[in-house]
Amino acid sequence: ARDLADFFFITRIAERFDPQARRLRLVEVIATLKKVFDTELNLRFEAASIAEMAEKIEQHEDIHFIIPNVNWNLTANNILTTDWIDGTPLSDLEAVKALNIDMPKLATEIVTCFLKQALEFGFFHADMHPGNIFIKEDGQIALVDFGIMNRLSKDERRVLAEILYGFATGDYLHNAKVHFAAGYVPSHHSVEDFALALRVIGETMKGKPAEEVSMGGLLGQLLQTTEDFEMQTQLQLVMLQKNLVIVEGVARMIDPKFDMFKIFEPLLGAWLKKTLGIEAKAKDGIEALVELAGHLPQIPTYVERMMRSIEQLEKIAKSDAVMAESAKSSRRHSRIQTGLLFVVVGALIAVMFG
Repeated sequence: ARDLADFFFITRIAERFDPQARRLRLVEVIATLKKVFDTELNLRFEAASIAEMAEKIEQHEDIHFIIPNVNWNLTANNILTTDWIDGTPLSDLEAVKALNIDMPKLATEIVTCFLKQALEFGFFHADMHPGNIFIKEDGQIALVDFGIMNRLSKDERRVLAEILYGFATGDYLHNAKVHFAAGYVPSHHSVEDFALALRVIGETMKGKPAEEVSMGGLLGQLLQTTEDFEMQTQLQLVMLQKNLVIVEGVARMIDPKFDMFKIFEPLLGAWLKKTLGIEAKAKDGIEALVELAGHLPQIPTYVERMMRSIEQLEKIAKSDAVMAESAKSSRRHSRIQTGLLFVVVGALIAVMFG
């Protein structure tokens, strides 16, 4: 807590005097970390995260992580009790190698399952360092320590997937358009200029051996580019970006020739096709209709409120009319009524579809 208070003090001073610090939203980054740490200290929240992740993975046969069961009768705010995980921590790499399992396959499985939980669930383990990953004798992967978790909305997942897929496929113009459409880059900048900057990043990685290309390097170059285009830190993506770097590091520890970008293209491409396809759009449309139906019983109440507001505004309009010429008053009153009609319609649309 004292360390975080010191960070808050330093970042507030930095943001006050340095535009670059304000662009990076350092105070908000520290606030986000504080929220994560506060949640981590309550072990009931961690138990709930374990239960939610286990439930989601059980419904998704392509994600092979083993999640321990929670014993809720023996769990409290400061006590967490789960099943015993019988395995070898990945931090003991030599012991894992002694299991005689396919190490490159293990590296690919860890990264693939991490990406799938982030994309499919929008809910992922955000502290996947080697000490939190256990390998069982048959090669299955078990996770522990669910104190730090993170969530992404459907739109955030789509944007991130399109950005990473754009780098993997070399489609820099589309990549740039995604940044602009998401509001990451201010609209007064040129899409083509930003696409050129992204090309500089992507082309410097192309053709290099896997061990010379990294997610950390990509994000580092992207961070440098953000300064030229006034991009602010995207707080919702900070935890995922951090963990992409960590998970890639874990995979490289297992297999030094592991290539993250070879994983990206097929996995992200398949997910985007499924997410942006006709069936997905139809499902989104059905969900929107269900949400709209939930608002329908409340519409009479909203209309009544709008009518009361109209009556009050008309009284004000009539009061103004007394002080004006009758002809001008009539025109003004007509304009007010027309304007109020638009207010009512706009308010109803906002309530129904907002």
